[in-house]
Amino acid sequence: MFWQVAHSTYLESIQPYLEDPDISIHACESATRLSLRHLLELFEVCRTFDFKSPEEEILFFKEIQSTVFSHLEFFKLVGAFLLRQSTQGLPISDKFLKKALASVRKFLKCHKDFYHYILLEKNHLDSIYFIRSNCPNSSLSFPIIFDPQCTTPHSINLGKINGYRLFSNYLINQSENKPEASLLTKTQSLKWTGKKIDLTELVYALHAAGVFNHGNASIKTIADTLQKQFDCPIGDVYRSYTDLRYRKKKRAKFLVQLCEKLSEKMESDEA
Repeated sequence: MFWQVAHSTYLESIQPYLEDPDISIHACESATRLSLRHLLELFEVCRTFDFKSPEEEILFFKEIQSTVFSHLEFFKLVGAFLLRQSTQGLPISDKFLKKALASVRKFLKCHKDFYHYILLEKNHLDSIYFIRSNCPNSSLSFPIIFDPQCTTPHSINLGKINGYRLFSNYLINQSENKPEASLLTKTQSLKWTGKKIDLTELVYALHAAGVFNHGNASIKTIADTLQKQFDCPIGDVYRSYTDLRYRKKKRAKFLVQLCEKLSEKMESDEA
């Protein structure tokens, strides 16, 4: 099916946004535009393409189109969450996270029957839910106007449910990896007095080792955290890394030096 190529391309493009645990408001806006553009492409498919079988139409609305709806819902929720948090001017609190998670539970509870249908991977009602000619459009109420030729109410609803599920995972990740305020306070007195290029080397080594956020922390997040805590502006960390890669001798000179110093201390303590 020709629309599968466009959908595969879309999934490759949207995946980095979905996998970024530190996604910004601006990135959410970019991802939303990307998802909306692809959704309009899928709407056009519905207007011009005749599905060869009921199974093909069900697949399109249940698996393909609803996925894009879920991405739109997810990035809308994350963007609103980040916007509310930024207006407070404070780190994300447990209370703030619990309130957001409560909103997820409330939404899923309101749609518990259909949510359980999807969660249990049932399909006996798919011909009613995801075939346009069989779908009772009046059975669900939505705050948007949709073209019954291009989608079904349950395709939209499934997208919203999966969008909230993605948002729930995002909130749980934020909660698990939220830094403790007491730990941040202890490190505020430290000032980096070594070379900036050495700090860049450390940033990339920590990222490569995957020691933060189960390996999900980005280069930018690690760099921003270290330069704030060590009071040492790094500058363009990506350009500095390029300089490291083009060193003629030891590319990880600072890390080698750390290993040597630690070995020397261990030998000294054992003497």
